[in-house]
Amino acid sequence: ENDARLAIEQAYGTIERQISPRFIQDISATPNPFNPRTRLAFDLEATGPVKVTIHDVRGRILAVLADGVMEKGRHELLWDGQGVLGQDTASGVHFVRLETANRVVKQKLILLK
Repeated sequence: ENDARLAIEQAYGTIERQISPRFIQDISATPNPFNPRTRLAFDLEATGPVKVTIHDVRGRILAVLADGVMEKGRHELLWDGQGVLGQDTASGVHFVRLETANRVVKQKLILLK
């Protein structure tokens, strides 16, 4: 493994990873498991574009909870287990995805009916 990394670094240069310590909180879901709704809470470190989507286990988007600019600070969204067309989604595992200009966070959700 080290030989492969050394070969890559020699061919392409050193790749440095920066880990920012300011991302201290992820997205939380309460309750989880849930029926019929869950509260999603997250903190934004800066004002900017935010997209919050619900996905099934195959990665397909089931619902879009937010897609626009949000202010810095604490935010809460409710998901009622419904899809983009207002239809009920199936019981089981789903994922909430929070995307901002500088991070993507995912959280597993379990819908029990």
